[in-house]
Amino acid sequence: AARPRAGPPPAARRPVGAWPPSPPPGAGAGPPAPGSPERQSLIRSVVEEVPLFRESAVFYLADFRGTVIFNKVASARVGMNLAQVPAVRAALAGNEVFTWWGSRTAEPATQGLLPPDGGEVRLYQLFLKPVRFGSEVKGLMGIGFPFGAAELGHVIGITRAEVAFLADGHVYVNSLPKVPASQLLALGTPPAGTPEGAVQRFVDGAEEYLALRIPVLSTLGERVGTALVYRSKTQEQRVFRDLRRVLNGIGVAALLVAALLAFAISHQVARVVRQLFQGVSAVREGNLEVR
Repeated sequence: AARPRAGPPPAARRPVGAWPPSPPPGAGAGPPAPGSPERQSLIRSVVEEVPLFRESAVFYLADFRGTVIFNKVASARVGMNLAQVPAVRAALAGNEVFTWWGSRTAEPATQGLLPPDGGEVRLYQLFLKPVRFGSEVKGLMGIGFPFGAAELGHVIGITRAEVAFLADGHVYVNSLPKVPASQLLALGTPPAGTPEGAVQRFVDGAEEYLALRIPVLSTLGERVGTALVYRSKTQEQRVFRDLRRVLNGIGVAALLVAALLAFAISHQVARVVRQLFQGVSAVREGNLEVR
């Protein structure tokens, strides 16, 4: 008798027309889900290949709804929706946005995008760029870097003054730590009616300072903080006092030198006049050999 062919038992056979249909032979399981470890690992490997992305402190991707699909800082934040954040809405509308976020003042919906601050107050420069396929915006990319000592040094070099950045009741950056935060915050919220560009005066100990308050805006025109540029009036006046002391010393020395020169010149002129008088007297008495 012919031996029966090997195959699955009848119970394992799928009836004709069963739903869902069996995948064709060799077909995979399809792309990984957006929040799956495989998808996150794939995106992270791509991010690590780009130096700018790799060195950034903040990097995330969101879809056209504003839902985070990748977050370099904390993968647990994947799935959070940022559509209510004005900067994100503007980016999803096709605008490139530059703004600032602080580790203590970011909106609750965006707080998880920033790296852990370890209890410190940190300031980040953020750039949001729409991601397009053709003319259609399919999502956005957010990239950010901390505003640290190196960046602060560039600003000080430009302004030649001390600089502080304030936002929402916090001092994020201050190049002169000896000036208390409470003093700077008071300058950042002057009395009503104070012009924006008005120079303000404040005293800290024996030092008197002059400060200028400058609004910091995002590319949306939204005020995101205040920059204070201030210099020590006492220190500036000290320089002028030292200069005046030096000039006074130079003036006294010049007077002494002038007096000595005048005495020497007058003595020389008097000697010449005396010799001339003696010669004239000798000629008058008949001595023609006098010189």
